[in-house]
Amino acid sequence: MLFVITMLIPLILSKEVIHSWYSQGLFVWIRSLFDWIGGVLPFPTFYLIIGLLVFGLVSFSKQVFLYLKSRAWTKSLVLLLKHLSILIVSFYWLWGFNYFGTSFFEKNDLMVEPVDFAWVEGEYYRILDSLNYYAHHTDPVVWEELDQEVINQELQAFVGSYFAQFNTQPIVQEIIPSGLLMRLGAQGIYLPWSGQGQIDAGLLDVQKPFTYLHEMAHCYGVTNEGECNFIAYQVGKWSQFAGVRYTAYFAYWRYLARQMIWFDCYDEQLVSQRVLADLKAIFDNYDRYPDLFPRFRVYSYDLYLKAQGIEAGMKSYSEIIMMNHCWENRMR
Repeated sequence: MLFVITMLIPLILSKEVIHSWYSQGLFVWIRSLFDWIGGVLPFPTFYLIIGLLVFGLVSFSKQVFLYLKSRAWTKSLVLLLKHLSILIVSFYWLWGFNYFGTSFFEKNDLMVEPVDFAWVEGEYYRILDSLNYYAHHTDPVVWEELDQEVINQELQAFVGSYFAQFNTQPIVQEIIPSGLLMRLGAQGIYLPWSGQGQIDAGLLDVQKPFTYLHEMAHCYGVTNEGECNFIAYQVGKWSQFAGVRYTAYFAYWRYLARQMIWFDCYDEQLVSQRVLADLKAIFDNYDRYPDLFPRFRVYSYDLYLKAQGIEAGMKSYSEIIMMNHCWENRMR
């Protein structure tokens, strides 16, 4: 019955009702519970969830084996469906209903639309100027020396002003061993069952602030990957830490640079040597932790996002460019 109700909620309730009832109601309480648990446990809840999943998988496999051995095919199928329904129902009630609520840009009455290349080109040079400036006037960021509490407060203030109010601060932690997530094609991840964001410990310091802010945005119920990138950039570029501002411009510049390369307008000579060195270090680090299943990861996650109503799928990550264009027009 709960499975049926769960599947019907997105079909029956409007985005506004889901946002009010779930995103600004039930999820706020769930968020507070997760943050309390995370503050009590001496280790990331990621490991606890993985341990429980492994234990459950082993128990499930043993039970299925016994059913198959006795040729109880129906019982095996029922057991499989039961466990799948538990995973699906818990996913939506713990976080997934946010997919069907009001998005960040809908909340701010903004329509994200394609932009012409002339604007992208101008934006590229504007961002490159700022990036080169910070490259010459700031020291390389050292993640362990940053006050993450301040970064959390900066993000919470932005989210509170433009999306939703939360009284607690979510937790995003590094996952070891280094490269664990990167070998699966991810720099960070948010698991609804753990209630925490995780970033790969193998990331370089120049990548960690932006990835941290991206996963933290997921913790606040933002589901669209492009919106999480946008929020990470906006919070990062206005951070009180100059090093974080550099990493935000660097991350956004990379999305713009891909467009410039596509139109054969990229000129490496205009880019600071520090920026080029950081870029090379990232590519070298990717070689150190290569994606083990690149095609499967892209296809499966693209399919997953589209199933949750994100029509752009994996391409939503790059929508940060259109979102910044839309945001800038609003701020004028």
